[in-house]
Amino acid sequence: MTVTSLVALYGALLSTVNLLRDYLSSRAKAVVRTGYDVKPGVMITAETDPPFLFAAKIANTGRESIFVATAGAQTTTGVMITGGYSEGGERLPHEVGPGQSLTAYLPFQTVQSIANPAPHRLIRAVFIDQLGRRYYGDFVVAALATKTATGWELDTPRTPSPLERLMTRFSRRRLKRAGK
Repeated sequence: MTVTSLVALYGALLSTVNLLRDYLSSRAKAVVRTGYDVKPGVMITAETDPPFLFAAKIANTGRESIFVATAGAQTTTGVMITGGYSEGGERLPHEVGPGQSLTAYLPFQTVQSIANPAPHRLIRAVFIDQLGRRYYGDFVVAALATKTATGWELDTPRTPSPLERLMTRFSRRRLKRAGK
């Protein structure tokens, strides 16, 4: 191999690495967090409905703006709901620039309706941008609202162990086969 061939090969490899690095660093990147919040301005008593909201927050950690079209929640079985409203009453679609974040709220009862039949009540936040890209949060155990004498309490059950999840999956398969 001649010196000219080596220099050409080095230049080709270096330019390819630079192109890949630029492509990967300019993509839209986001971190999604999930939690619960209380409806603002609601007097919490035992007579009211649960005053809780499912809160999902997306933070743009990339260099490119993200135009969030919808926000929602999804179970491990793939059942998904979308809707809700964003913090401050901002309407969707909404631009989330680099370094910015957006919090969206979904009604607690609606999230509970899809989480109750799901295995282990696992649920996660989902944001969908205008290009159809999806940004997912980690799965969390859906909280339960318990009525108390003075109002409402939010209980989060423990996360099931991997062995418990595996045993549930096998028992469901056996039940499906027996039902056929």
